[in-house]
Amino acid sequence: MRSLVKKDTKQKLLCTILIAAIATSVFSMIWWYYGATNGFNRGLDLIAWVTMMYSIIPLAVVTFFSLLYAIYTVKDYKKCKKTASMVVVVVFALIMIPYSIFINTHPSLRQGPVRDFVRSDTIRPTDDGLFEYRLDLINLFQGNARARLFVRDLTTGEEVYIPLMLPLWEVGGILIPGGNANFLWARMRQGEQEGQYILRIPAGKPLRRIVIDRRVFEFTRIGDIQATFLIDIPNATATRIE
Repeated sequence: MRSLVKKDTKQKLLCTILIAAIATSVFSMIWWYYGATNGFNRGLDLIAWVTMMYSIIPLAVVTFFSLLYAIYTVKDYKKCKKTASMVVVVVFALIMIPYSIFINTHPSLRQGPVRDFVRSDTIRPTDDGLFEYRLDLINLFQGNARARLFVRDLTTGEEVYIPLMLPLWEVGGILIPGGNANFLWARMRQGEQEGQYILRIPAGKPLRRIVIDRRVFEFTRIGDIQATFLIDIPNATATRIE
């Protein structure tokens, strides 16, 4: 009787280890994919695809066969239908658990925290010298892409971000000069009322240069996007007018 109880306890322990190893592997693969796609907002890049082929897929194959073995041997969490082999369970666990930890901790494989990727043109002053501004493109080529205008009051130092409604899903590419060149995607000129400005995208004909505050800037483009906004800095609003 004692032998049967001991055997039953051993089988439940093996079942628990196997289920825990499978759960750890599945969670690790989902977590890796979540980071690789920046929160499920973009596709896998080339590096991520290579990583998946040589690291994630082998783990997925082992997890799949472990799951088949678990289905074959485990009726539910508390009772084993058939005798689980200690050797098989230990081998599966020794492959899945260390590998699951490895793909989410090794510097060459881990994706890091989900964060916004911001691309910006060069900050520059307005023509009246009251503000500095730049255009930010956030998570470009992702499902959660958005644009904003950063403005800093040169008198008070106050900073504000103004959302811009731009069809970034239409962008096929962006033009950025090489080296340390200053460049403009958009240009803001003073409007008719105090605190209001007209923001035009693109800033001008691509590759044309202009001097602003003794610095040479080069006009560049964001795909084929063309838009004009009325910027109200005191109210932090942007109204599209073209």
